[in-house]
Amino acid sequence: MNKSESPVVEPSNSPYQFLPDLSPDEYQLLKDDIRARGVQVPVEICADTNAILDGHHRVRIAQELGVSYPRLLRAGLSEEEREQHAVVLNFRRRHLTRTQRRDVVVALSQRGWSSRRIASATGISSPTVLRDLRGAGASGDATEEKPTVVGTDGKTYPARRRTSVLVTTEYQQTLAQEALQALGDEAPQRHTDLRRLERLRRDQRARIARETVRDSPVLIPSGVEVRHCAVADLEVEPGTVSMVLTDPPYTLAAVRDGTWRELGEFATKALRPGGLLVAMTGSLYLPDVMRDLAESPLEWWWMLSVPFVKHPRQVRQRGLASAFRPVLVYRQPGERQHPPWTLDVIKGGGRDKDTHDWGQSTLEFESILKVWTQPGDLVVDPFLGGGTTALATLAVGGRRFLGGDVSEDWVDSAKARLHEWAASNPNSETVQTGF
Repeated sequence: MNKSESPVVEPSNSPYQFLPDLSPDEYQLLKDDIRARGVQVPVEICADTNAILDGHHRVRIAQELGVSYPRLLRAGLSEEEREQHAVVLNFRRRHLTRTQRRDVVVALSQRGWSSRRIASATGISSPTVLRDLRGAGASGDATEEKPTVVGTDGKTYPARRRTSVLVTTEYQQTLAQEALQALGDEAPQRHTDLRRLERLRRDQRARIARETVRDSPVLIPSGVEVRHCAVADLEVEPGTVSMVLTDPPYTLAAVRDGTWRELGEFATKALRPGGLLVAMTGSLYLPDVMRDLAESPLEWWWMLSVPFVKHPRQVRQRGLASAFRPVLVYRQPGERQHPPWTLDVIKGGGRDKDTHDWGQSTLEFESILKVWTQPGDLVVDPFLGGGTTALATLAVGGRRFLGGDVSEDWVDSAKARLHEWAASNPNSETVQTGF
């Protein structure tokens, strides 16, 4: 028996494993390489069915060695496209014997593939495909029907691959698949990343919520007010705010646009003596953020940490996996009484997969509000977003809330979310507002 045709290590039950399994020697060589260097080529997975399109041996070896492996999710492929894609990837990396090649050609023909399609996908010449089929008593005259889709203009077009996303862990794979399933045809028709998918999913959820209540009276809890305005235009009586609690954008663009300087100016005007500015931020541009806040008269107080060790965020610019979020605390001068004792590590929802679809969990903000505010206090968030701070204030109870955002869509999303809260708390006092 030829060495390359020796018994396989383990049979594969995947519908897209068209080629024979590696021989024991080939399998061991691949295993030794993965043990030394890790999995170098991403395993391709159908996001719709969770089936492996390419990389069966890599997955099996990674599981045996207990190592992780990169995954490339493919979404929006028809069954015919999945088969075609799997064949193309496998054939271009494997060296088959004549017998193995003929068996694969016959198997594809039995699936209804035409000889032309088999030749195109495998790189085997058309005469060789026909010879293999005739030698096996099969026919190569099947007519290939290319999959098609109907566009928004009503015309029919050839189907094409739609979405691919590279992930590195099983958790990320689950998040990507959930987002792709929810987005459906709204998923980007190109290669993308998990962060963009999650952002599109949040935007979709917010849009659906807005559309659901747009034509109906909107009830929001009493003591809560949201406005559509920039931070500089959010009017509040000077010296009346107990805490400015916010999660501003901390991108390079936000730093360059003076977002954090505006926040420092607003907090200086709004906070009562001894009032606190508590702002979540990132680590990458932390020196720039702190430089801009230092231009205000506010006193530097401390930095809190919100850990999310279980699911760290990748910072590609530094080659790091960040497992915590910094929270800056500044204080309005004038009152010397210290806030209550508290731990500077804030336990919360972090990046847990159970976090609300709208964005981050409210638990971090709830922890801060419970320690550093009192019933009757006014809490303000000038970067309202989806209304997380408003919901945290309601969860703690007894505080008043004012929020604003420059994005009308986000303000509408926050109102829709507050409307949902009011509906689920029928005993709460509400006021009517519109979009």
